[in-house]
Amino acid sequence: TIDAIVDHAIKDGILLAPPSKLNRDPSVFSSNEYVDQRFLTSRSFTLQWHITQSCDLHCKHCYDRSNRSNMAFEDAIKVLDDLHAFCTSKNVMGSISFTGGNPLMYPRFRDLYREASKRNFTISILGNPASREDIEELVSIQKPSLFQLSLEGLPEHNDFIRGKGHFERVVAFLATLRDMNVFS
Repeated sequence: TIDAIVDHAIKDGILLAPPSKLNRDPSVFSSNEYVDQRFLTSRSFTLQWHITQSCDLHCKHCYDRSNRSNMAFEDAIKVLDDLHAFCTSKNVMGSISFTGGNPLMYPRFRDLYREASKRNFTISILGNPASREDIEELVSIQKPSLFQLSLEGLPEHNDFIRGKGHFERVVAFLATLRDMNVFS
């Protein structure tokens, strides 16, 4: 809570933040190029976290159908703590993009989402359509900054790749997200 208050005050210009320690080495750019210093420093760090192999689709292009087991919840909490410590040490805001498989199918996804929120991370989801109730529950914890879905084209082509009826489910889900003011 304190982190969130301080971050809000920084965004509003009430407090000054220490400079980010997340910097690119300018020597990786050609010495003949002009490199705008603003592009060498970041005020944020994002972890795109593939948290589960479980998925409710069987897409033709899926790159990983292995049967790896899910990370234990206690180990996932350690990842959140490590990310929080890293972001704090670098003076940057932390962000997590949960993905998978379908991240909502991680056995304790809501608990993990809640713990990410407690650590003041910006949270996004890269997943598949879900029920309105599922999204309402997540929004009650912290509204996702983004819910990303994938389409492969028009209905016939998309459904050939992702499964019959997927296109319609995505379009209906996008309307739900819009009604709930969740960016997609």
